[in-house]
Amino acid sequence: ASDFISYSDADGDAASKYKLWDSEGGNNWWLANVGQDGNGTGKYLDASSGYEISASDYARLYLRADSKNLTSNLYIQPHDGEVWGNWQSFKLTSQMPNTKPVVTVADQTVGLNEWKYAADFIKHSDADGDRITHYEVKDTSGAKNWWLRSGGGYIDASGGYRLESSQFDGLWFKGDSNSSTQTLQVRVYDGRDWSDWDSFTLTTKAPNRKPIVTASDQTLDKNGFKKAS
Repeated sequence: ASDFISYSDADGDAASKYKLWDSEGGNNWWLANVGQDGNGTGKYLDASSGYEISASDYARLYLRADSKNLTSNLYIQPHDGEVWGNWQSFKLTSQMPNTKPVVTVADQTVGLNEWKYAADFIKHSDADGDRITHYEVKDTSGAKNWWLRSGGGYIDASGGYRLESSQFDGLWFKGDSNSSTQTLQVRVYDGRDWSDWDSFTLTTKAPNRKPIVTASDQTLDKNGFKKAS
């Protein structure tokens, strides 16, 4: 608990004891046995009506999260050997471990200066069902292939460029003005964790020009042959 609870006294008095309170009675306060930590042996403290511990026991005091998503109000009160201080309340939010999202992007081939809508080829999923809150795109070659409506046009993604989910609908990219191949990257954020970067190859190809064959009129003797090439 000393990692997030601090004590001070204007007279310089040391704390002599603390009183704990858990208004929901969720047994979130944990007192580890001597020589143990929050992962070792100890006991839950029933602080539903208040629970006093000595200052010497304070170093063994931990919080333990609930087994489900829950927000609880907890309280602590210090004593300096003469009087009690005011109650200090704080919220304990217990949440399930997060699974980071996954983003996948297939390699793309476009024509010279051809536009492509990002939502058509950037796909993502989240095992927890979390909503994607942010996107980040990167163009390590700095060719400015990314274009964002809310960003005012081409964006410099050479060092990465973050955008909110509300901006994603306005994200496009454009092929180069000449034939080229480069690597672009995308990752997404679910409010708690970023996905891994997914890289894809952007190939810009000049329009194909159809081949041409020419042949001149020929005159041959009857049943004669002539090599075509």
